[in-house]
Amino acid sequence: MSEPESRWLIDEIVKFKPDVIVSIHTPHGVIDYDSPEDGPYKLGRLYLQMIGTYLGSLENYDGIQKNISVITIELPYAWIMPSIAEISHI
Repeated sequence: MSEPESRWLIDEIVKFKPDVIVSIHTPHGVIDYDSPEDGPYKLGRLYLQMIGTYLGSLENYDGIQKNISVITIELPYAWIMPSIAEISHI
């Protein structure tokens, strides 16, 4: 947590105490899930593919160390958002 934005995010998570964290990324076009519990197999057209956790990542810190479920929605493209219907389905 050497960066100010990382410290801010962790402080907010500690204050808010979420049951789950949803993170949006690109470009893998899959769902990644880090948690001590089973996660979703599919969200919209995206299927579960465990990418793995890395030291220093949100997924490692909250999903593994703090036992807060982290769902990472990896969109296929940063410049093409899902349709309104697909967002509603997710």
